[in-house]
Amino acid sequence: GHHLERVSSNKLPKDSVCLLISPQFLRERNCGQIDLSFFHKNILYLLELKSSPSKINYIQKRRLENSATLLGELFNCPVLIKVLKGLPNA
Repeated sequence: GHHLERVSSNKLPKDSVCLLISPQFLRERNCGQIDLSFFHKNILYLLELKSSPSKINYIQKRRLENSATLLGELFNCPVLIKVLKGLPNA
């Protein structure tokens, strides 16, 4: 949840720029909510944070891909989706 997002955001590259994306904006376009997103070296990273080892399901994966497509078009940049499981190393 929020603790995982806070800890993960502290581990981003120092020269990255965080991006806040409205969940409502994404839902209205059949896209998936983004846990954490940032630009680094002209690439937009979309992070899905999982506190357990469970995999994301097909519908969630499809919605994340829809988010990547939409945001890539809006910002005219490549987008990478990463799924991170558990807390990052301290």
